[in-house]
Amino acid sequence: MVTRKLENLLVLLALVILIDKKVYREEVEVFASAAATLSAELDPGLFFTEGMAADWFRENRRRLEEKLGHKDKNDLIDKALKNFDEFPRIKKVFFSMIRIAHADNEYHETEHAMIKR
Repeated sequence: MVTRKLENLLVLLALVILIDKKVYREEVEVFASAAATLSAELDPGLFFTEGMAADWFRENRRRLEEKLGHKDKNDLIDKALKNFDEFPRIKKVFFSMIRIAHADNEYHETEHAMIKR
């Protein structure tokens, strides 16, 4: 089961992968690791593994790509970021976003812009 907070986290981290319109295995692996680790920060009682995170990405990739293709993609990104305004460990989320962006050894301009935002 994916809680609302976890869903928000997964969307935010997935957008870092999808924003440059390229998906690399290394990015998905770092996404899955970060999601599993951060899920325990959101809810210590929640059981969410790297495999579950990778499955979530595969199941939701097309939906998020479609939303990123619309002119209101900045609204999607802003909403995803806003959900973490009050998160006490926001630095961990921030550094996870950076690790995902660098996982493919390419730090694309769109990834940088999203993380900077």
